[in-house]
Amino acid sequence: MYKREEKTGGIPFHLDDNKYSKTPLSNSKAHTRIRLRKRHAVIAFCLLAMAYVIVKSSSTTPAPRSRGVHVHIPQIEKKIAPTISLSEEEIAAQAAAAAEARAEERRRLRKKKKNPPTLFDFMDKKKPKNNKNNKNKGKGKIDPKPPRIVQKDPDYVAEPEARPVVPVEKQEPELPKIDIPKPITDNNNSKNNDNSPLWESRKNRVKEAFQNSWSAYRRDAWGKDEYHPISKRGSNMIRNGQGFTIVDSLDTILLMGLDTEFQEAKAWVRDELDFDQDGEVNLFETTIRVLGGLLSAYDQSGKDSVFLNKAVDLADRLMGAFETASGIPYASVHLREKRGVPSHDNGISSTSEVSTLQLEFKYLSYLTGDDKYWKVAENVMLKMREIEGLDGLVPIFIDPYKGTYHGGEIRLGSRGDSYYEYLIKQYLQTGKQEQVYKDMYDYSMTGVKKHLLGRTLANDLLFVGEISKYSPESLSPKMDHLVCFLGGTMALASTEGHPIDPQLNPRSRFSTVQEADFKIGEELTNSCYEMYRQTETGLAPEIVHWVTKDEQTQYKTELEYTPGNDFYISDRDAHNWLRPETVESLFYMWRLTGDEKYRHWGWNIFDSIERYSKVSTGGYSSIHDIRRSKNIRFSDKMETFYLAETLKYLYLLFGPNDVLPLDKYVFNTEAHPLPVFTAPTHLLTRTAGLKGAYPGAKGVEEEKTQGTVTDEEKQFQDLLNQEDNNGDQTGSDEDEEEDRLQPADADDDNSAADDSVDGPLSEDQKPEPEQEAEKELDIDADPEGDMDDNNLPFDDAIDQGLEDISVETEAGDEEGVSEVEVDLEETTEEQDGEQDDDADGDADADADADADGDTEGEGEEGEEGEEGEEGEEEEEAEDDEDGELGVDGEEDVEPEANDEADEFEEGGENFGVVNPNDWIEESGEEQPVEEKDLL
Repeated sequence: MYKREEKTGGIPFHLDDNKYSKTPLSNSKAHTRIRLRKRHAVIAFCLLAMAYVIVKSSSTTPAPRSRGVHVHIPQIEKKIAPTISLSEEEIAAQAAAAAEARAEERRRLRKKKKNPPTLFDFMDKKKPKNNKNNKNKGKGKIDPKPPRIVQKDPDYVAEPEARPVVPVEKQEPELPKIDIPKPITDNNNSKNNDNSPLWESRKNRVKEAFQNSWSAYRRDAWGKDEYHPISKRGSNMIRNGQGFTIVDSLDTILLMGLDTEFQEAKAWVRDELDFDQDGEVNLFETTIRVLGGLLSAYDQSGKDSVFLNKAVDLADRLMGAFETASGIPYASVHLREKRGVPSHDNGISSTSEVSTLQLEFKYLSYLTGDDKYWKVAENVMLKMREIEGLDGLVPIFIDPYKGTYHGGEIRLGSRGDSYYEYLIKQYLQTGKQEQVYKDMYDYSMTGVKKHLLGRTLANDLLFVGEISKYSPESLSPKMDHLVCFLGGTMALASTEGHPIDPQLNPRSRFSTVQEADFKIGEELTNSCYEMYRQTETGLAPEIVHWVTKDEQTQYKTELEYTPGNDFYISDRDAHNWLRPETVESLFYMWRLTGDEKYRHWGWNIFDSIERYSKVSTGGYSSIHDIRRSKNIRFSDKMETFYLAETLKYLYLLFGPNDVLPLDKYVFNTEAHPLPVFTAPTHLLTRTAGLKGAYPGAKGVEEEKTQGTVTDEEKQFQDLLNQEDNNGDQTGSDEDEEEDRLQPADADDDNSAADDSVDGPLSEDQKPEPEQEAEKELDIDADPEGDMDDNNLPFDDAIDQGLEDISVETEAGDEEGVSEVEVDLEETTEEQDGEQDDDADGDADADADADADGDTEGEGEEGEEGEEGEEGEEEEEAEDDEDGELGVDGEEDVEPEANDEADEFEEGGENFGVVNPNDWIEESGEEQPVEEKDLL
């Protein structure tokens, strides 16, 4: 009845205020004697009780032979009884029964002695069974099975008089059943709203896959951030987790009509989800998964305040990451302390991460009326608008201290992808009220068409490659699976979410730019599907290298390259994480075109997932290598985006078109649908007057960005009008745009120098080829090697999905990069016509720096395995043997990497590069007009 507490820190366990102490602390000898006497009395009483039990038990057992009277009496009776009425058989039966009774009594006494009576015996209550399998005793431990939501313990319900309990019916209002709102049925493409039985059955197959995954997670890892289906366990990003899997799946559960699962998940969010934790989380991942999931669940659940309250609490904790000198947020944030944490060695953030927070923070301001979330997200975009890129393309790293880009690596894969995605989606989210984001998106797509497009050798497939800012003429044919978002996004931007309809929205009404972008979207989606179709398993790898020349496959093994394919797969890039980008584009293309082929492609992908990724004990797992169907090895990881994105897009792809129409909803980069809304006027004051994509370097007058026409623009417009009058202009608006963005008379080597001044260089300002050659010999544009992309930070191993980038920069590296960028950006329009000889020399030196600064990195980078979802990827430990990047950021480069670098950059050639003018009719003679002034 008493419990002794263990001594802690030298404090006696028997304190006066301890209800479990047997005796108070005292130094009195009298008290000591009394205490000893009591103990002796208790001992004596116990001895007497034991003697009584022994004597009593001996009286019921057969006594040994003795001379006592009591022994002879039963013997006499036994002798007399048989002579009166009993036979020998009856005597034997009675003796056996007596022996059995005595044995039973002995067993009873031993059991009673071993288990003395407890309070439960005196209170007439059943003693609870000692369940050895119950390993979840103690506060803070989560039961592997989800707790019951409403029902109480049957023991208490059966005996309400023993302890008053709250009736079950009184707790029902705490968990009201929420009517799932009917989706808006305002889709112009109404002819496809009636779903056929075939696609209805396939949609249900996707639902069954989700239920299978959810049941396995519920059984083995309830409440954990991530699920490992092979080992049947869960793991957390921080100590108590953030509810990644549960919160990320809320709107998918609502979409599929799983009300029981939703009520259970909602109860966990309300009762268990707590953001007041001592730990650091990734700002980007937490925003798109948790904050986006809560906001979407709030909208889809009929405005349930449980989700909005949690979203506000989380957003307030994330605000500390934005407290930097430039307004560019840190990569991580400490939840309890609400402060930003630079997660990388040099505090460098990923470009896509800092620019993929806007949809969530803006919608939260709209819901709460608190402008602070809107302002910090908008500050990031306005700052990035001021920083110069390359024709709208931006490097994948950004410095939150200086507010400048870091390095020159440009790609639309990891760390760069969702920057471009959120440009057009910000424009659509506020009902097309913020034109500046549409201008920035259009400008960036111009850069994509100018620098990043290429075609394969085998089947002429279109792909998006990678370049360096300092050598844009060298296109690397490496492409992440993450890039496959672009096909659907370009189609969405061309139609602004309205399906193509012969009567209401015919494709013939598209402008030349719209038609060109939509066609690129179609071809990119087809290329991404080929990444699945051309593999033995029907699953796509994480990264492919498109074949644009025969020399690329000369030393490739049979496992890496199959003759006739459009790409080869390196050993380090062969894993599959059940990514959603391809099915995302298939969903967009189906909704916008109504072409059934996109549904069939999606079904083929889902069928391959069912065949190779499904775990027999429940759930689905990532795969180490998809190149051989008979050698499938699971990675023991079911990413949360598989439930939140991949299955959701497949479910929508096979379902009717009136669910979540694209002109009423915008999907964030984690596929959480957020409604389109009309923003209050006071939130649009800073973007309402901005026109054009980029105003140039900081300090350019606002009048120029608001449409002031320069002399060069007038001259160019007069030239176009003259060509139209003469009938020589056979192209369209895109030809005009490309003519002024890529002057025919200007070389790529001095394009950066041209961009650093207001207006085109005059003939005497442009360096002669001989002079350029001399400068290449005399001027070392990169003396410390800091422009080499091989020295730039690449993707490291990630712990459970969170980003932990290791940016390795030698002394002076940062200085060298900043020097070149500053020279390109600090020139303002006041320098137009006022440049002296020193300024001319600086422009020429910058041009050479851009041309020579980084000519080695891209080719070698082409062999690297990239990480995670928009920069959050986790490299599995087993992948180290295949040459994955290590924890310290170092990579094991394959022998072919250096050869490949020579292949892609030999002689400055562009292998497989697409001329952007191929998308439209050939225009007339191009004029070297500066692009920045025209924008």
